[in-house]
Amino acid sequence: MAEQKSYVDNGKRGRMLTLAGLIGVGLFLLRGWGLIDINSNYDLLATSAGFFIFTYIGLLVAFKFKVTWRSMLVSISQSSIFVAGEVLFVMMFFFREFSRVSDFVFLSILLLIIVFVTYAIFLMTNIFNVASFKPIPLIQVASTASFIATVMMIYFISFALINLAIPMILMISLIFPIYIAIMANHFAQMSIRFRDSSIIIFSTAIVGLIAFLAVLFLGSRHELSAIVPASVVFGLIGLEMSFGKSEKKNVLLFQHILVVIAAFLVNILFNR
Repeated sequence: MAEQKSYVDNGKRGRMLTLAGLIGVGLFLLRGWGLIDINSNYDLLATSAGFFIFTYIGLLVAFKFKVTWRSMLVSISQSSIFVAGEVLFVMMFFFREFSRVSDFVFLSILLLIIVFVTYAIFLMTNIFNVASFKPIPLIQVASTASFIATVMMIYFISFALINLAIPMILMISLIFPIYIAIMANHFAQMSIRFRDSSIIIFSTAIVGLIAFLAVLFLGSRHELSAIVPASVVFGLIGLEMSFGKSEKKNVLLFQHILVVIAAFLVNILFNR
């Protein structure tokens, strides 16, 4: 029985790794074959949406459709959104901003990073999916991974929205509900109801939006501007979750405040 379970787990991990590899290789092939126009926002958004759908279906196949409705609505959706944001960031930052992306060594390293990070997110999704059927000891590890993924998604989306160069009113009307949705998804992963987490979600979204607007016009280094709202989410949500329950709460509060201050200082000093 143990050998059969190990075989099933290895098979699932193999399918998830294959999916992560297909996402990484597929993204670079689309760019290499010139199938997407890097300077077209429509092409970038359509490609990102395509990877969202591909990831969602791919995870269902990797799990052999042995999923719960909760996994489909929360866990698999979170991973798919992460991949979509990751794809947008890679296309807008590396493909659009750096001509050296054609360098084979640089491209290979970037590809490996994408595959590794994506695979790690899929492992997190698998843990949450299994936990929706039965209790498992790795749920705390997955919770930490979900928190990190949430911060990264805030960064990816913030960077993408700045680079889209859309009207300010439209940007604000998009970024606020997106922040709320991403954080609400994380709390749903923790099995915390929205009505119990709504105060911290909305307050963090408001502070994150204010921080986002505060650094928006500092300079043209958008990759630095996006660090600030991500640091706000890291600080506030981190304290609310497992960090805030520690006996060293004052020390952790000081550390998280330092992270936010450091993010602002980086923008003030280097975002020109």
